[in-house]
Amino acid sequence: MSEGQSNHDFPAEWLTTSDLSNTRLKHRVRPPVFAISEVTLWRWVKKGILPQPIQIGGRCFWAAADIADMLDRQVMASMGGARDE
Repeated sequence: MSEGQSNHDFPAEWLTTSDLSNTRLKHRVRPPVFAISEVTLWRWVKKGILPQPIQIGGRCFWAAADIADMLDRQVMASMGGARDE
């Protein structure tokens, strides 16, 4: 995969709490990115695992690119830092 590209398929450029974690959202079209509770999502933000969200009108949003980068770093770390050139 070339730099700047991600193999993650997100529904939009900005992701909400419901896009990232299990919430009470009814009629969910897609599963959340992470199989975690909303409480765990906020713990990850507090620990620095996830970046701080941008708040607009009382809702929280994360840039999909930031989440993709975080996932890619986690995958690389789990593979021992091996890079696919």
